[in-house]
Amino acid sequence: MTQKRIHFYSETKPPASFTGAEQLIIEIGCSQAVFLVRTAGSGLTEALEIFQYDSADTAWDEVFTEIKKTSELLTHTYQDARIFYNFPEALIVPESKFGVAAGKDYLEQIYGERFSDPVSYEKLLAGIGMNVVYRVTKPVADWVAQQFPGRHHSAHIYTEILESLYSRSLPEGNFTVIRFYRKHLIVAVLKNKKLQIIQSFNYDVDEDILYYLLSIIQQFELNPDYSVAEISGELDKQSVIAQQLPNLFANITWVDSEATGVFAAVVAAYPPHYFTPYAKLGL
Repeated sequence: MTQKRIHFYSETKPPASFTGAEQLIIEIGCSQAVFLVRTAGSGLTEALEIFQYDSADTAWDEVFTEIKKTSELLTHTYQDARIFYNFPEALIVPESKFGVAAGKDYLEQIYGERFSDPVSYEKLLAGIGMNVVYRVTKPVADWVAQQFPGRHHSAHIYTEILESLYSRSLPEGNFTVIRFYRKHLIVAVLKNKKLQIIQSFNYDVDEDILYYLLSIIQQFELNPDYSVAEISGELDKQSVIAQQLPNLFANITWVDSEATGVFAAVVAAYPPHYFTPYAKLGL
């Protein structure tokens, strides 16, 4: 079943007033799809829709049919659309070991063979020396190509996260970035500004989250007394896992969304860190 879980629309510029000159931002994952519309020039977000579903139980064509039926944002044709894929079947390959055939082989070794799903490659910003290799299930890739023929830019969410990180000043020592989503989290670990891991983990209960984080801390020998963590997304600060995070990371920063555009209403209704991963998409 597909449901519109959250929706916010600008009172001064509702979806009915969109002309198609706006920018459409989409993030598609296994259990939810996020749609934002930004005003060209100002970059203010004028609308936010989040749909939830279970792609393991619902065919993708049914998911997209229901989204199209109930979305107020997909009734327009946009000149500028940016698609971010938030699927777990992705790897970071150093430039020195990268090749189109090698990237595909790495994916198949770790995630198995799926001949029908297209494989994509993205070179990160110059100087980082890394490539993102990922695949998107064919029905999703087909829907994007049909919905936005020849007028969209696509990337994996790992690309967005890493380029955002490496475009700013990073702390020395151990630095962990955690983004919480519905039913999964993404963790990136850097040591002295060098990437150690970025990976997506599915979870059902808080104990799953704690297990993943403790495993990462042990694997990369992250001393909790000197570790810095940056956290955003759908995690309640009063939850059991949130209360235990200070035992894992000495210095924690919760990254809040700025109360601009439609996010002024979003942060008034939800904790300000809940939807930061979407507020910063493509910026």
